[in-house]
Amino acid sequence: MGKASDQVLRDLLGLQETLCRLFDEHAGRERRQGEAGPSPWSPAVDIYETGESFILAAELPGMAQDDIHLEVLGDLLVLRGERPLHTGAPALGYHRVERPNGIFQRTFRLPAGVDAGAVSAGYRDGVLRVTLPKRMPPGTAGVRVRVE
Repeated sequence: MGKASDQVLRDLLGLQETLCRLFDEHAGRERRQGEAGPSPWSPAVDIYETGESFILAAELPGMAQDDIHLEVLGDLLVLRGERPLHTGAPALGYHRVERPNGIFQRTFRLPAGVDAGAVSAGYRDGVLRVTLPKRMPPGTAGVRVRVE
């Protein structure tokens, strides 16, 4: 496929993801009206590519690092966790609950050529950043790493 058709495919996949998220959010609001308990949610995720790797960045504000679970299962990357309802006030004391909370799970198919054994992740300022390095093609010479 050419660059234009690749872009169209990416745009369609992005639209599908946005529509799914909107339906999930709307269904969650319908269930939550008048409630202060956990509700289903799906963290926003960006995925982009560099010359050496694919990067996944997920928004997980307010979560403890220990509550984030990340696994590579075959050709899938599974991100799951639970963000509890803020415990600063009793559930009956809330006047409005708009920040999503509860259990979530996102699953992503790894692109061909990812070195699943070298996946790494870091969590800072409420953003989980997962680095999925690309495998070097056989017979490729070493790659110079610039020190900054």
